Amino acid sequence: MEAVAKIKHIRVTPMKARRVVNLIRGKQATEALAILKFAPQAASEPVYKLVHAAMANARVKAEA
Repeated sequence: MEAVAKIKHIRVTPMKARRVVNLIRGKQATEALAILKFAPQAASEPVYKLVHAAMANARVKAEA
């Protein structure tokens, strides 16, 4: 299942966020969360929250 989550007004430069997103692109959601949990970059925390929110959105969408 595919879910969408967006984040606005994040105080991280796009290049730094892109580095973190490229680490998890194409991976399963649980594996991506594990990678983000231990990633040393500062942008990994907002991206972690975003992936977690997308997983919650997918659960809600699947129940409906």
